[in-house]
Amino acid sequence: MKVTLPEELASKKIILCKEEPFFISPEGEGLWTGRLCAWMRTSTCNLSCAWTNSDGTVTLCDTPYTSHKPTKYAVTMQEAYDSLMNANAHYVSISGGEPSSQKSVVEMINYLEDSGKRVKVETNGTQFFESKATLISMSPKLRSSSSGLRTMSNPDYHQQDTNNFLNTTNFELQARHYARLNERHESMRYNLDSMKQFLDYYKERVIFKFVANGASDIEEIIENYVKPLNIPSDQVWLMAQGVTSAQLNEKAQWIIDECKKYSWNYADRVHIRVYGNKSGV
Repeated sequence: MKVTLPEELASKKIILCKEEPFFISPEGEGLWTGRLCAWMRTSTCNLSCAWTNSDGTVTLCDTPYTSHKPTKYAVTMQEAYDSLMNANAHYVSISGGEPSSQKSVVEMINYLEDSGKRVKVETNGTQFFESKATLISMSPKLRSSSSGLRTMSNPDYHQQDTNNFLNTTNFELQARHYARLNERHESMRYNLDSMKQFLDYYKERVIFKFVANGASDIEEIIENYVKPLNIPSDQVWLMAQGVTSAQLNEKAQWIIDECKKYSWNYADRVHIRVYGNKSGV
């Protein structure tokens, strides 16, 4: 049942990305794969993921317009709530960027749940929050998530990212920029206390979705996450790093073999296979 939010909340601002901030599409990865969702994509992120690929190229996160160069579109909480409630989908997926960075987003989750929607929140797990969300889809960022930042911090690296997003020819300036991002990213990406709070509070309503880029990531997942947090194997999902079908295919068999070894779940990226790396899908 749709409601009018309390006046002090209704006018609060939420910062979304400009690139189709609201859309409807089936979930493409993780536990809800295939479920039709109404999406809201927030802007800005406290991390700046970038991976170095096996061929030496660099892939930024799949939504660099919310992180590396965030575009911003302000709406009120009431406008965001109405858009999601009016959407022809039972499920809501709130993604980013990093949704937990905005208190107004967290406040709205409870109103959506109380109004009959089932909400999933995509988060990197660095900033714990309490809510009535049906599912917390947590994607902690491994060491490999900063490998591209280190690569692009080298002024001798004269390639564009594989997203063709940066479009820079000033590689000395780029090197300084990514050195600063790497320092910030590494200082914030691993927050064990926050992740423990998520597990203690949400229990089986939280899954861990790890983006794997190479063999060293598996050992890191086990030693830095699964063991210290005692994560049940059925709450672990493993997904290949990549923003093209070719990149996903390169790692798919290896990822599945690792899932078999540790009784983990395999996460594909159906939206990339169907549409490519586009916004609003």
